[in-house]
Amino acid sequence: MVVQKGLEMSGPEEDSGDETDDDLDDSAYESGPSQRQRPKECLQLVQKMMDRFMVRGSHSPMQWMLDLRTYGLKIHYNTTTRGHVEWTNGDELLYKELHFSIAQFRGMVHGLASESRRLLTEELMFSSKAAPVPAVPWESIRDNPTDERPGWNFLKDHRTSMPVDGERWLFERVGESASIRSRFMKPGTQSGVDRQAVERYMDRVVEFREKLAVLMHMTGGQPARGPELLSVRHSNTVQGGIAIYSSRTAW
Repeated sequence: MVVQKGLEMSGPEEDSGDETDDDLDDSAYESGPSQRQRPKECLQLVQKMMDRFMVRGSHSPMQWMLDLRTYGLKIHYNTTTRGHVEWTNGDELLYKELHFSIAQFRGMVHGLASESRRLLTEELMFSSKAAPVPAVPWESIRDNPTDERPGWNFLKDHRTSMPVDGERWLFERVGESASIRSRFMKPGTQSGVDRQAVERYMDRVVEFREKLAVLMHMTGGQPARGPELLSVRHSNTVQGGIAIYSSRTAW
């Protein structure tokens, strides 16, 4: 608000009469005088208004708001919040209206992992007994955690040998299987593609990623904050990425 007010109160700079590079420009695209105007003394006006009512000791509404905010923060950081977690019978947890045991929590995690695995292999990778999904050689995966180049991931390490080309495997699997292709084809349409089937497939992809995020949050060691969890990428970014260590993923 103060900056906007300063811009409104300041006037355009007066022409000094000196020639500038813009004045000497003979471009055919700007034959007339420049219409650009720069604010005059805007910084001085903003500084004056800040000294009047935006700093402490000015006895202004801003001073009152700053004092009230400081008082509220003092109460917030010195008042013990009400507890919502309670343990009973050694292994039962009470949290507000939730009540479950550690065994139930473990069962939920195992069930979620099993459902996520089924969703990935059967519905997203079209696994079957006749055509199973290639196994991941976890023990032979290697990584170089010191390589911080953007785009680097453990699959690019020359020591890592995968049984198939992961970038084309799913595309080739769909192309080689008539039964899988038929799920996404719709004869009689201009494109020949069943858009609703494709959208349902992408919805399942989103569902799998949601389940995977929950599993990472609950089983990946120290729980991550939301922004940290959603920023994890399989390849390095300018902020870094994941690393493989002893067949485990560190992020």
